[in-house]
Amino acid sequence: MTLNLLSAKSKNDLARAVGNKKGRITGIKKLDDANNAGKKDAQNCTLILTEGDSAKALAVAGLGVIGRDN
Repeated sequence: MTLNLLSAKSKNDLARAVGNKKGRITGIKKLDDANNAGKKDAQNCTLILTEGDSAKALAVAGLGVIGRDN
C-alpha cells in the first residue's frame, strides 16, 4: 500500500514539474536541446553530457542517425 502511494505521489510530482515548463533554456553556450525538451514528452528525453568539443561532435553525429526528438 505504501509503495503504491509513493508511486502515485512521484507521478503526480513529475506531471506537475513537467507541466510547469515554460520554454527552452537560453544563455548556456554549447547547449543543444532535444525537440521535446520542455514539452509534455520531456520525461522521455535523455541527457547526454560530454567532456570536450570532440566528444560532443560524436554525440551530435549519433543524434543525426537516431533523431533529435528525445
